[in-house]
Amino acid sequence: MRTPDIFVNAVGTFLPELRPAPSADDDTMTGAAVGGDLPAVEMALNASRQALERSGASPDSFDTLLYVEVYHSGPDGWYPHAYLQRHLLGGDMLAATIGQGCNGVFGALELAAGRLGALGGDRSAMIVAADNLDSPLLDRWTALTGYCMGDGATALVLSTVPGFARLRSVTSSTVTELEELHRGKEPLHPSGLVTGQPTDFQARSDAFIGGGGFTDDLILKLIRTTEEVVTRALDEAGIGMEQVTRVAPFHGPWSNLEVYLSPLGLTRDRTTWEYGRAVGHSACDHLLGFDHLLSTGGLRPGDHLLMFGVGPGVNLAAAVIEIVDGAPWR
Repeated sequence: MRTPDIFVNAVGTFLPELRPAPSADDDTMTGAAVGGDLPAVEMALNASRQALERSGASPDSFDTLLYVEVYHSGPDGWYPHAYLQRHLLGGDMLAATIGQGCNGVFGALELAAGRLGALGGDRSAMIVAADNLDSPLLDRWTALTGYCMGDGATALVLSTVPGFARLRSVTSSTVTELEELHRGKEPLHPSGLVTGQPTDFQARSDAFIGGGGFTDDLILKLIRTTEEVVTRALDEAGIGMEQVTRVAPFHGPWSNLEVYLSPLGLTRDRTTWEYGRAVGHSACDHLLGFDHLLSTGGLRPGDHLLMFGVGPGVNLAAAVIEIVDGAPWR
């Protein structure tokens, strides 16, 4: 989706204490941010306040709030976006929680950009991603081989008001034949939270692959769809791969990322992988990478950032951000 005249005005982050993985090698993740007893919504509030302050916008200029989560942010039947409305932005807006897993920021970008473009005028949207994965039903270090599941929060202010960066495009596609990859053979009802079933992504994946679900044809389709999604994002942004300065992919073992990035000609040194492998995998990955590059001088005016993600579905998504000016808070 082309996103004319949609800007990024600020990014905010909150990371709790970084802890090393019990074991790691040259390919795997090496650690994760661990929030302990700090609720995900409190981390989200911290990141959102930082983004709001950096943007210079007033709370009443927002008419969209989209909250992304992978795990559970509070009591069942209660939704975390309402907490941010109460404590930060107010109630006069569209607010919703996005249940799209670790690719949720891309879905939020598509929805927010489309809404801002349709409404017109000087309007802003807050996109937030936050999680605390501390649970007796999930082992962050072993739930998926090579991964460490991370806690933390990120926030991004998207606006029709010119900012330091421009969202040039965002797009996605789903290989629906791989839906069962993240479900395995577990029953659709009742939920594992009700039955006390541990969340084991590796076991689900192994069950799907072991049952012959991940055929050679589907592997090729996954790679081909990745190329199509990234190419479409670049085409809609009006640039080629040679104009991509840096890449912020999902956080995971390099052998996993390489499956998607190598066919695109993208090497490890162009990505934020080295940073991401130490902070953990979550829906915050891409915005953490974006903020890290801004903080370390990895992106300058005229540069382009490609964000790429893979999530349940299997959903593949990409976005292109052009740096127009220096981030005003740096």
